[in-house]
Amino acid sequence: MTLTARRVAAFILGLALSVVASTGLALAQTNSAAVTISDFQFAPATTQVAQGTTVTWTNNGPSNHTSTADGGAWDSGVLQPGKSFSFKFNTPGTFAYHCAIHPNMVGTITVTQ
Repeated sequence: MTLTARRVAAFILGLALSVVASTGLALAQTNSAAVTISDFQFAPATTQVAQGTTVTWTNNGPSNHTSTADGGAWDSGVLQPGKSFSFKFNTPGTFAYHCAIHPNMVGTITVTQ
């Protein structure tokens, strides 16, 4: 590779890194997780996420459901079929939850630092 070709390559690489750094593209971690509600269960029933992650529950079943924290940290209210609810977990710990309409439906979110 000639000196001119190296300079061009270095310039392009520097430009690409600048774009990535300024937009956060490709460097950002995924701070979201999904739980599906269907067949009268939460899937997955146990989810582990990092602190600061937003978990979204989506009701893909034919019946109304809720995502309700046992300790009161969140309550989705009634989620009709096709509706979603999101909650951001800012505190580490283990959070048990259930469906207030169908109490046998249970799940757990574990939040790590």
